[in-house]
Amino acid sequence: MSDVKTHSIDISAMQRSQQALRIEDEAVCLSVNDLHLYYGEKEALKGVNMIIPEKKVTAFIGPSGCGKSTLLRCFNRMNDLVDSCRITGEINLHDNNIYAKGTDVAELRRRVGMVFQKPNPFPKASMKTWRTAFVFKVSIKSVF
Repeated sequence: MSDVKTHSIDISAMQRSQQALRIEDEAVCLSVNDLHLYYGEKEALKGVNMIIPEKKVTAFIGPSGCGKSTLLRCFNRMNDLVDSCRITGEINLHDNNIYAKGTDVAELRRRVGMVFQKPNPFPKASMKTWRTAFVFKVSIKSVF
């Protein structure tokens, strides 16, 4: 029965190595070490440790409310905007602790972009601010 096809494509034709990939052999883009995040007294993230390799797809999968978005917000320091938020531990982007004193947060956010299901880029901005920004942008585009 060696002629029986089990896949719609011939996997061997992809010329991939049969050797399994190991995270230890990958170049590290982002590492999280003993991360704890608190909203007031409530601990939302408890001792998170992980490595995200360079140039690989990484998925965060879990039920609603388990901390996926909270962890993602830590990667570009969006939680800095939450008054009651406190973070301990370390997040390193290419071996540089993003929570170290002197980190240029604006530059970090240019390097670590975020995409959300619902647009909410600046939670403290009013609708008037967004309407003004939209009208200004439309006005500039219509001139050219």
